[in-house]
Amino acid sequence: MAATSEQPFAEIVQKVADLIGVKVREDENGVSYVQADAGTMLAAFTALNVKLIAGALSASGNKGTLVNNTPITSTTSTGHVYVGYSVQFSPKVSSTALVLANYTGSNNTAGDGGFLGILQLNNLVNPAGGNAAAGLEFLTANLVSAAGGNAYDLTLAGLATGLTPGNNYTFSLTCNAVTGGTFSFAPANSNFSTFAVIEL
Repeated sequence: MAATSEQPFAEIVQKVADLIGVKVREDENGVSYVQADAGTMLAAFTALNVKLIAGALSASGNKGTLVNNTPITSTTSTGHVYVGYSVQFSPKVSSTALVLANYTGSNNTAGDGGFLGILQLNNLVNPAGGNAAAGLEFLTANLVSAAGGNAYDLTLAGLATGLTPGNNYTFSLTCNAVTGGTFSFAPANSNFSTFAVIEL
């Protein structure tokens, strides 16, 4: 069976072997495989979110859980504060995740702006909106309002790498005004999730 680009075949084989407690073997052509009964293999594939699609192995997207804690929609703080929205995430087999956020923002003071960022935190936490933010700054986006109140897109997208499968992480939105005024922000589309973390 071939592996799709979503999940390397050798990595899937090793994860299955580790899960069911057997060694990875190689056939006469050097192809790695695991030997076990069908029920055991199906349970392992299910646990790892691995499935067969047209004869190829594919890992479905393990997604984080969006949580909130007294979220805010504006700030006058010029220091980073939490927005109150976070995604709690536990990678299953990969050390890489796609992190996305899509918001709009504006500052009521012409010539001033705003900052939207995402912090990567260890463990499953849920920081309250308005509290001072501290952590590894993972992604950032800035805007400067040419005229007070003008709204601009703030899109953040990037890969979180070096994650440890089985560990817990939280990705939290942060914000601040640049030098003054009130920085206001909102999801770019209320009909869709605008903050997500997906395992690759």
